[in-house]
Amino acid sequence: MTDRALFLALAAVAAGAFPSPALAVQVGQPVNDAPAMRAEVQKRLKRIAERGPAGVPDALALLLSPDDEALFVDSEATQALYEYLRSVPEERLLDDLRVWMEPEHTIDDRLVAAGVLEHAGGARSVARLLDWFSEEEPAVLERPSVSRRIENAMAGVLARNAGAFDVLSMELGRRNPRIRPLVARALGSVGRADGIPLLEGLMGNGFALDVIVLEALGSLDVRNLAQNAEYASTVVRRFWRSPNPGVRAQVARSLAQLGHPDSVETLLGMLADEEEAVARAAQSALRESSGRDFKGDAARWREWHEAEQRWYEQSFTQLSTISTDDSDAWLAAIRELTGHRLYRRQTAQVLVGRLKSDAAEVVPLVVSSLVRLGDASVVADLVELTRHSRPEVRRAAFTVLEELTRQSLPETSKAWERWLTGVP
Repeated sequence: MTDRALFLALAAVAAGAFPSPALAVQVGQPVNDAPAMRAEVQKRLKRIAERGPAGVPDALALLLSPDDEALFVDSEATQALYEYLRSVPEERLLDDLRVWMEPEHTIDDRLVAAGVLEHAGGARSVARLLDWFSEEEPAVLERPSVSRRIENAMAGVLARNAGAFDVLSMELGRRNPRIRPLVARALGSVGRADGIPLLEGLMGNGFALDVIVLEALGSLDVRNLAQNAEYASTVVRRFWRSPNPGVRAQVARSLAQLGHPDSVETLLGMLADEEEAVARAAQSALRESSGRDFKGDAARWREWHEAEQRWYEQSFTQLSTISTDDSDAWLAAIRELTGHRLYRRQTAQVLVGRLKSDAAEVVPLVVSSLVRLGDASVVADLVELTRHSRPEVRRAAFTVLEELTRQSLPETSKAWERWLTGVP
């Protein structure tokens, strides 16, 4: 077992290159050697960690050995390595990573180094990632296997470090514009409010980039959707009159993804777009927002919208406060609330509130209603409910979280809290 084999396996597990998150198996390694392999991995990591910051070169040198024997390594060892790297001063880590910029190193070497920063880098690491990759040839950056790993590295740094947004704001304009699409997608995957002004600032630098930025704004991470959907929707709506039909069509798609009721007026205006593809995108967005299908009939869509607004103003509050003591009235209220898809986010908030306070027999109906609504803006509230005093509420929270996020995590508050905060 060599240093290079150890680190490459660690990096591969972290990047999800193996089918099992618990065990990485390289062809040719006997299965019964696994415990000994794990023990040796732990010894190596312990020796490095005991050296403090002075151990960083040894940790990074694991990548530089010319040998590449196969081995087993589990995810606990991977996390131990990154925890050690996070514990050292960032400047020391960045200084020791400079070697990756030497001419003899390949793009694959730099991507492995980017994985280190994804899991261990501080705020300044986002500038180092820009340094490393902004001058790569466009054909290289356009390869999904490359762009995805760079985007993941940037997103990891941004998710862990609020100060990284300020660094990115100062540094991005000084770099080759070819890196901007990757930055846009990274900002979208993190989905924080800090990143929305940066995304807005990228608009107007070519229609292709405009589409990518709008896609990013429309695909905010569900963990930040509740706080940022209104802000992002406001930004997206500003571009519905773009001279480029591809941009206008993406505006409609992004507004549908964000699902904010204030966007309906914009979508109604887009039904009359001279480009058929844009008008169809607006129809699709309205259909997704409403659960109805009036195709291109602008008059019927407007009539529906006005009726929805009246219903929300006159009936929503009354329906959302009906007591569960009257089971028939409560059931009818749930049916009516969930039937108005335009206000699904508000209804989901009501349902989560009832989950906290109402009797146990209400829980199954609330769970099925939340799943049917499919609105992920309530995930933070649901994670909080995984610590509720009542076991049926905790079970319900875990069930709905898994359905809304498609995450298969252990049914523990700690696991979901780490996911919510982006802690590795």
